Amino acid sequence: MTSLAKLAQKLKQEKLDASKQRRLQEKMLKEAVSLARRSSSGLSSVERRLEDSKGKLGEINAEFSHVQARKESLERLASAAQERLTQEIAAKDQAEIDLQNAETDGAKQIAAERLAQIIQKIQELEEESKQRQEAAEKL
Repeated sequence: MTSLAKLAQKLKQEKLDASKQRRLQEKMLKEAVSLARRSSSGLSSVERRLEDSKGKLGEINAEFSHVQARKESLERLASAAQERLTQEIAAKDQAEIDLQNAETDGAKQIAAERLAQIIQKIQELEEESKQRQEAAEKL
């Protein structure tokens, strides 16, 4: 009978150990499942933030390209205005020579009117060039 009592005691102890081991394994499983959920949730959050950042980066790149294109356009317009200004200054010099060389009053009057128009055009071109350069600098 002693051996049966010892066997019963041994089996009872094994049952307690198995129960303890099962509870430990269940606890570890719960922790693993919880960790997996948190990791999955965290990963989803990181993915959402990454997508948001990519969208914002795309918007920033589009805005930068737009501003860059506007700046280049303004620089081209300023350059064209400067070129026209140079041409008008040359025309003004020629008109002054024509005015000095005019022999009749009618020719002098025509040359003076032409010179006045050219001077007005030069002032307009200088103002346009100034505005374009200021606009380009603002960008």
